[in-house]
Amino acid sequence: VAFHAPHVKGLNPPRDFDDVPLSCIQTPALELCIADGQNAGPAPCPDEDRSVYQAQVECMDTRIGELLDDLEAADAAMLEDTVIVFMGDNGTPHNVSEFMFDDTPDRGKTTVYETGIRVPLLVADGAAWTGGVSTLVTSGGRDVTLRTHVMDVYNTLVDHATGATMPVDSESFVDCFSTTGGHCGRATVSQTNYTEYFN
Repeated sequence: VAFHAPHVKGLNPPRDFDDVPLSCIQTPALELCIADGQNAGPAPCPDEDRSVYQAQVECMDTRIGELLDDLEAADAAMLEDTVIVFMGDNGTPHNVSEFMFDDTPDRGKTTVYETGIRVPLLVADGAAWTGGVSTLVTSGGRDVTLRTHVMDVYNTLVDHATGATMPVDSESFVDCFSTTGGHCGRATVSQTNYTEYFN
């Protein structure tokens, strides 16, 4: 399932449909921005772009939860035998970056800096979502510092399903499903990588 937002700034969360959850309408920060447009006086909205982006993330999170709930309602046994992969496609726009990255202009999406290429990658066990015992990802709840690429998801899922990999430019990280530690039990980890940007 591909969510277009949050992808770029300026895509406001929907506000005019009865079935849209509150988290899709506004975050506390976005409430200030909405009030700012309606009231005179000092502007309480510190950063509308960032507030709208945060609301987009909240909305996506809500919709993913609804999707998984619907799958569980339709066939709980199938969901328990499902690997859930959540990932982004490229970095965050620099004007809405947060935490350690928010004071570095022009180093977000479309650049080859870390903030332009680092994206979230989460792998979860459907059984854990249903409240059962994880059988596919047996060492969950941890951060893995192993470097990977979106292309590696292909052979990871093939490896998990068949026990083999395909001869393509994709490295399986299925060993991370059942090992512990930040490097998935690997003795050696590549210390170098690179990215290219063509303009």
